[in-house]
Amino acid sequence: MHETPGQIGARIAEIRKARNLRQEDLMPILGVSSKAQVSRLEAGERRITVSELRRLAEFLKVPLDALIYPDLFSVSLRAENAAVESSSDMQWFRDFRRRYRAFVS
Repeated sequence: MHETPGQIGARIAEIRKARNLRQEDLMPILGVSSKAQVSRLEAGERRITVSELRRLAEFLKVPLDALIYPDLFSVSLRAENAAVESSSDMQWFRDFRRRYRAFVS
């Protein structure tokens, strides 16, 4: 399974909006000086480093997996336990949900 920068960026934007955050709120986390750089990242026009992903996951209060594998789990303020049913490897998915629940508890 390989996610593109655009998919990861879209996932970051989705979680940011669900948390009622602005792009400006992510600027210090990413260590960038303009909103345009955050916008480029969310649009998939700028690659994100592993260290940036880790900082964002911590700031957004989601496991790193939720940013990297957006098709396997849907994080929202309304339904944090909702699962995307398209996973072909249900055991991996159950383990992921367990790790997620432990992370947000």
